[in-house]
Amino acid sequence: EGLMPSIKLALEGCLGKRPRLPRILNKPGPGILKGIVKDTADTYYHMANMFFVPVENWPGKPAFYYLAVVNESFEITGVPPGSYYLFAIEAQNTESIDTVGLPIDWPRPVTIDADGKVAHVEIEMSTFLSKEARFWNVQGFLRGVGHLNALNASVEELGPYGRIVDVGGNPVPYATVQVREFKANRGEGEGIAAPDARTNEQGYYGLRPLDYPYFVGAIVHDPLINAAGHRWQYIQRNKVFEGKQAINFEFKPWPSVTRSGGIIEGTVVDAKDNPIPSFIVDVRPAGPWPKVNETSEPWYESWGFRAAFAGGKFALGDVPEGICNVRIMSHETSAERGDTLGQREVTVSTGQTKHLEFQIEDWEKKRRQRIYVTPFRLVSKQESGVKTAVPVEGEGGWGEAVEGVQVRLRADKYTWEAEEKPVFKADIRNRGELELYVHAADEFCQLEIDGEWHGWSGPWGKIDVKQSPLGHGSQINNISISLAKTWVGKKSVLALTAGVHTVRVAFILQRSEREYQNIVRAVSNPVEIEIVPVKAKTAVEVEAGEEALTAEKLVLKLVDNSGRPVAGAKVGTSVRTRDEQVLNSKLYWSLSSKEKDVSNEDGKIVLTRDKLFPQSWNPDRRRALYILNEERQIGAFCEISKDDERNQIELTLEPVCHVHGKLSSEDLEEIGRPLTWSNVYLGFNKDSQSVLSCMSEKQQFEFWVPPGEYELSAYGSGEGASTKHVRPTIEVKTGQSELDLGVVDLPATKLSTLIGKPAPEIGPIKAWKNGSPITLAELRGKAVIIYFDGTSPNTSRDLPQLVDLHNQFEANGLVIVALYNCPSMEALEAKWVEVYKKYGGVQNVPFRVAVDGGKSTFYEGSDKERPGATYAIYDITADPTTILIDPDGKIVGKLGLYGAKEKLGNMLGVEVKTTVSTWRQRFEEVYRLEDNRILKRIAPPFIPERRDYYVNENSSQASAISTSPGIFVFHWNGKLKNWGLSFTDKLDLNFLLGFVLRLKSFEYDGPEELLSIELPGDWIIRDEVSQKIKLKALEQLIDEELGRTIQFEKRTVERQVIVVTGNFKFHPPSETYEHKSVHLYSDELDPDEGSGGGTADSVNDFILRLGSLVDMPVADHTESSKKILVPYRHHRSSYLRRIKDKAEKAGKLQMLLANLTKQTELQFRIEKRPVEVWFITEKKKDK
Repeated sequence: EGLMPSIKLALEGCLGKRPRLPRILNKPGPGILKGIVKDTADTYYHMANMFFVPVENWPGKPAFYYLAVVNESFEITGVPPGSYYLFAIEAQNTESIDTVGLPIDWPRPVTIDADGKVAHVEIEMSTFLSKEARFWNVQGFLRGVGHLNALNASVEELGPYGRIVDVGGNPVPYATVQVREFKANRGEGEGIAAPDARTNEQGYYGLRPLDYPYFVGAIVHDPLINAAGHRWQYIQRNKVFEGKQAINFEFKPWPSVTRSGGIIEGTVVDAKDNPIPSFIVDVRPAGPWPKVNETSEPWYESWGFRAAFAGGKFALGDVPEGICNVRIMSHETSAERGDTLGQREVTVSTGQTKHLEFQIEDWEKKRRQRIYVTPFRLVSKQESGVKTAVPVEGEGGWGEAVEGVQVRLRADKYTWEAEEKPVFKADIRNRGELELYVHAADEFCQLEIDGEWHGWSGPWGKIDVKQSPLGHGSQINNISISLAKTWVGKKSVLALTAGVHTVRVAFILQRSEREYQNIVRAVSNPVEIEIVPVKAKTAVEVEAGEEALTAEKLVLKLVDNSGRPVAGAKVGTSVRTRDEQVLNSKLYWSLSSKEKDVSNEDGKIVLTRDKLFPQSWNPDRRRALYILNEERQIGAFCEISKDDERNQIELTLEPVCHVHGKLSSEDLEEIGRPLTWSNVYLGFNKDSQSVLSCMSEKQQFEFWVPPGEYELSAYGSGEGASTKHVRPTIEVKTGQSELDLGVVDLPATKLSTLIGKPAPEIGPIKAWKNGSPITLAELRGKAVIIYFDGTSPNTSRDLPQLVDLHNQFEANGLVIVALYNCPSMEALEAKWVEVYKKYGGVQNVPFRVAVDGGKSTFYEGSDKERPGATYAIYDITADPTTILIDPDGKIVGKLGLYGAKEKLGNMLGVEVKTTVSTWRQRFEEVYRLEDNRILKRIAPPFIPERRDYYVNENSSQASAISTSPGIFVFHWNGKLKNWGLSFTDKLDLNFLLGFVLRLKSFEYDGPEELLSIELPGDWIIRDEVSQKIKLKALEQLIDEELGRTIQFEKRTVERQVIVVTGNFKFHPPSETYEHKSVHLYSDELDPDEGSGGGTADSVNDFILRLGSLVDMPVADHTESSKKILVPYRHHRSSYLRRIKDKAEKAGKLQMLLANLTKQTELQFRIEKRPVEVWFITEKKKDK
């Protein structure tokens, strides 16, 4: 009882012509509400207005509202603390709340605390609605602002209003009232001018205030008898009115009420007696149809049936007595419109059935080409009762010949179950005179399904025909074409439904191996297949399937503390916390089984056992899983083993605690080697595998964990030094939301404490090789590398680098000792042979190799034995470890081999020289940028060394494309840095400004004559200087080399600009399987989930990249203050700068921006603004 008055007041506050309710936006503040509006009813609405009514005002006017996206979690910050009743109403668009819809759910109490505690709410659209109820039974609720009339709104608050009754004065419920714009010059209604209203149970309707004049008409919906579809009955023609007034419809007796009359049934076939697959039947009183602007009385009393049918048969009941006109219409995209195929008059009598037969002689011409392109026909069954897939033209039929090329298609079978993926075979032959090339694979062909073309990368596929020659008289057979792969059409990805489908395939051929002109497109014969529902399994099959599922699958069922399923939770076997936020999250998730890792609406995640556990694991070895719903901040841990017999594990997700702290090392700071990197792991018990980790350059860590005891494992490193592992135990209590561990000090390893001190003597040594025994004391004055390599020689990675260091620095005083702690030299040599055979590398080394001796020790805090006294003295905990000792005999620290040459050169006073090949010397000499220059062009013909540069520095590119690029671009900062290359042959000023100077196309403008000035060659540029300086240098270069006085002048002009507002919040796209990136697309997704992309450093960087992609300037007015990394993928449909048609480009831009809004919550609008543009002019020189 309290809901209805509050809805009335909510709607009054929503109307644009009266004071509006305040809208809550995410602002700083203590009040936080998280939740979701679920659409389990499969409705058509994507937005919901949530209204907050203070408890003390109930039932009364809401205090404010929030616009939420359906089926996406929301978080509202800055909500005024207090107790509210919260209810939701469906919203029809994102820009305005002027149009509202049905109530979604019963009001529910919610309390917003002032102490920052998060409140939660879930709203479910199915409480009031179902898909059927939306159209046929709204249970007394009205659609649109017609709600107001049912809520006793005053007449002054309405626009058109009124009541619909029958001839006896009885109310007509659930009738739809439509409003159409009045065109005075045409005297008729056109287009929908306002949302529909629907009458309530008392027959009343009401519309929001309108700008007059308008047409208003009423329609009654009634379920169809004996036919699928629906019919509309017009009970009064549109009436023009000026100014506000009541419009009441008196409704005459109507067949669906009286349920009396006759039946019309029949068939509709083509000239060959094949049933017409889809059509509309329209039945009305005989006589001419009234025009739209007529108001004659007969129209008021008219009636009509219209319904859609399939399969060549139709039937309509309750047709009134008299002469009727039956019209057959082609089925377009709705049941309202279509072309007339045939019509006739028939006399109908009550209680009798009239049978009509329509034969559409010119069906092939009149059918809708975009819906049905290929012929449909009945295929006779064989005696076995199984249909055989044959070409429509008969067995062995080929498609139409194009330049003598024909394609033949055949399916492996006719009938396919819904879970199967049909497979075809194609043959292609050349009976013409041309020598052609074709790529004979389904990846490069085009597939037509029921008139719509599909391809792997879009409806027209790829063009790459260099694979196979198809000369005169040749033929390629059995090209496999599978529908198991992703086929993309103009509007959507191919998904076959149950029924008969007609299929054709097309191949692209070319006349030469290189040229992409003179293309031949050959289309096959059509082939029919039928998709049927999956056959029901027997009890035995079901039982066997369930056993297999139990053995193979593991289901995690996630619930919250109230026992409700938790959707949107993630599971991981390794979850890493990053220093920077990526898409609003610091967590990087990894699941070893590489399966879907997010729980569904039932709170379930299905995992595959064999994928979850490596084959090498013992059956009882446990795998730890971490589960978190980051939006709701609830999570859980669990452990499972390979031999765990459970097929379903129910986990209760509890509120998580934010555990965080910092790391430091006083020991490393004392020796001048402060921490530069740290690693922290968290396990949920002492024996578990650590699932959570945090690797940081900022020496900080944070985790989000449920209540329980945990072991932290932390360690770090500085330059050549490292710390011990610290393993404190922590406890998170129930209800605890924050745990600050402060600063955790990491003590240095024993080896790190020796840095700067005399190196301990090595030994005793069991055996030596490649030289006599030596001591460190004997090596004073020399640089020494001790390479601790454990029990197995690293023949392929480290040892070759050590050999290189020995060869380069031995003469200057470097000594290398490779020290092993295996049982004997014989055991080491045997192991060396084994590893070399398996991995290659070096079989022998020129420096000393030794086997450590002395007593074994134990690793600190462990019962694991460590052989070798030298290993113990230096506290070697991991191998290989490389130690550098300076000529004074002091330990420098650990040595990284990849930077060892420079360090050794400095220590030994040796200049490290690199051998420069002759071609490189010549290339760098020619391509060097002089100190006084900003820009330099190397014009063709090029030096031969340019080819050497391409082959050696771009070896992978050169192996794919042997031809040298048309242009190289280098940046100069004292030496050449290859920035980019291109194989284009159009090297003009326009290309130069974009590719070399990296100006965006909207940042410059000029006449085509100047932009097409040819400037072929390679370019070297100082990229760090300003754009103004670069352009001035370009002016000078063109003047000196071409003798033309080109000028670049910056002007402020009006341009269309994309203005971006809002606060970035990432929502993974539902249309893609890759959900860790923002996807840029307009109307089509690439099958490979994006042809390119990258990671933007911030929201602002992402917006700038968007502007470059769509070829428009952008204005960033977003509220995002945190630094967020934004990975993104751009699909081919986002390359709008390639589109020449302005209307098409504008339409796709709107689609692209709308898709971005769904993923980021950013708002985009396009408006004219002043922008700075470089204008290009030419000053004529005096003669």
